[in-house]
Amino acid sequence: MSLKGVGKALYRTPHQLFGHKSNEDLIYKQWESDIKTSIAGLEYLKSENIKLTKFWISMVTKTLMVIDIFRDLHCNLDKRNEQNKLVDNNEEFTNITMHELEEASKLAKLLLDKITTLSNKSSDSFTQKSNDMIKILKNVEKLLVKRDHKKIDYDIQTKKLESVLKVQNATEKDILKIEATEKKLSEAELIYQDFNNKVKLIIPEILLNLSEFMSKITFKLYSDNSDILNYIQRNLSKFSRIHGVVNDSTVLTYEQI
Repeated sequence: MSLKGVGKALYRTPHQLFGHKSNEDLIYKQWESDIKTSIAGLEYLKSENIKLTKFWISMVTKTLMVIDIFRDLHCNLDKRNEQNKLVDNNEEFTNITMHELEEASKLAKLLLDKITTLSNKSSDSFTQKSNDMIKILKNVEKLLVKRDHKKIDYDIQTKKLESVLKVQNATEKDILKIEATEKKLSEAELIYQDFNNKVKLIIPEILLNLSEFMSKITFKLYSDNSDILNYIQRNLSKFSRIHGVVNDSTVLTYEQI
């Protein structure tokens, strides 16, 4: 803030703290609070969106790493058995073949590519929409602050005029002071009314649409991530049935597992 800005802030502070607040002022303060809350809410959703994107990519990446570890381990076991031509009867081996592990690795790689594309696309779209609204809300916030400052300037000039008008037996100097104060009041009123009219015209419409936007953007975050989860589940379920890991008629209990 410049020195001029600091000076204006100090000039307005007493009135901000102790000046009379009209019903309109109180309504605008509530609007300002609602806008601050909305901005904070969108920033929080943006951070959650980033976390979810990282989670999906990390989860599939780690799944691929585990499959590759099992494949390498199984490959080494097969080589050892071929060399020794012996099998310990007390040692149980799974019936998972190298072919199935290779297919699982292929599926995980395909999932990784697809999930990376889906999650990044969803994340970018969500972030862009959120940033656009945050930009609008911050501009609205600035407009409210500016209107508040101009209202204070107008109120201060009104009190100054009331003060100089109380002078009895006004001299020529007093009359000149009254005229100068009236001119400043008129200028302050024009500026204040301009900002006040902008607030009345713009902000109610934005606040009316804000509630709908917040509902839609929250649903988008939920819906997009649900789609990613469903995509993973469908492909894993299809793979499991093709390779006989599970079938439609079998639902394992905890004891059976």
